[in-house]
Amino acid sequence: MNENLKLRSLGILLLMCLFSFGAYAQGRQVSGTVTDAKGEPQIGVSVGVKGTTQGTMTDIDGKFKIKVPSDKSVLRFTYVGFKPHEVTVGKQSTFKIVLHEEAKDLDEVVVIGYGTVRKGELTGATASIKGYSCSVCSRSLDRTFVRGTSDDDGRFS
Repeated sequence: MNENLKLRSLGILLLMCLFSFGAYAQGRQVSGTVTDAKGEPQIGVSVGVKGTTQGTMTDIDGKFKIKVPSDKSVLRFTYVGFKPHEVTVGKQSTFKIVLHEEAKDLDEVVVIGYGTVRKGELTGATASIKGYSCSVCSRSLDRTFVRGTSDDDGRFS
């Protein structure tokens, strides 16, 4: 009887160890805020774990939460008009990310419903509107609908 109790205890201990390794392998959650150089929160910034399909977007206050597989994971922050930013997670659980504007010649870029293309490479019908004809639009509203970039597999590159 005593031997049977030892075997049961050992079996329960092994099961507990296996479950704890499974929980550890699932990763952990990190969070943070994304602002521009002026300190204003950035709405709709894509936050992705590089090399995976895991991703999220910042909320109206520029805050995000995302689960990362390991401390070696790299978070990639992308937003139209700003330089992409990457940071290794390490032991940190909270991040304060500052995105810097990227000066590009936007006169030669045409924004379409599913991507962007240079005017010279564009085929098909297009329509243009002037900024003044869209007086209701605001910069923050526009950002709500913008998503970051990923490759053809849906992975953040």
